[in-house]
Amino acid sequence: MHDHSVVVGLRKQRILPLITSDDMTLGAELIDALVASMLTTVEVTLRRPGSLDFLSSLATSARLEVGAGTVMSGSQAKRAISHGASFLISPGYSAEVHHVATTFDRLYIPGVATATELMQALNKGVRVVKFFPAATAGGPDAIRALAAVAPAVQWIPTGGITAESVVDYLRIPEVVAVGGSWMIPSDALHAQDFATIRGALGSARRSAENN
Repeated sequence: MHDHSVVVGLRKQRILPLITSDDMTLGAELIDALVASMLTTVEVTLRRPGSLDFLSSLATSARLEVGAGTVMSGSQAKRAISHGASFLISPGYSAEVHHVATTFDRLYIPGVATATELMQALNKGVRVVKFFPAATAGGPDAIRALAAVAPAVQWIPTGGITAESVVDYLRIPEVVAVGGSWMIPSDALHAQDFATIRGALGSARRSAENN
């Protein structure tokens, strides 16, 4: 089986910026900052009332591939796709979200934290999973242990990962990319401090290239 195009893109950039915002004024400059850092596959978490519209404002750019994160239901998955999401990520496995993703030919990446959850996802045909919450669910050692019993699975750890700890995850062969919000700090985003954001993105990119 060939990798999904999203996975191919993530494997190249090795890190997945997570964005939580519904400020429609940020779009153009944020897109420029991401493209300048060669981080063109991103996740917008659906945690705010206007998150879908914000996702759409990024997805309209031909320069980005934008996924929806924190997708909790089938109806939310449909709305995310209608707003331009090219992949869907959940904190856990949802049969409804998986069905919608399959129907609309989108990659679905469910979250797992235990061997039982991993087996459930595998039994549904999932081969790319989010390890969440990574920092409190065992960190890199837990991924290595789970990867040993499921070598066909590719991993995207997120949750509590920092600029300092990302290197420990990037060194795991089964990790496709590492997701996190440290690359786009929420306080800097709120303040529209794009100098800080560009610096954080550039630092994250260098960590990915060196590991």
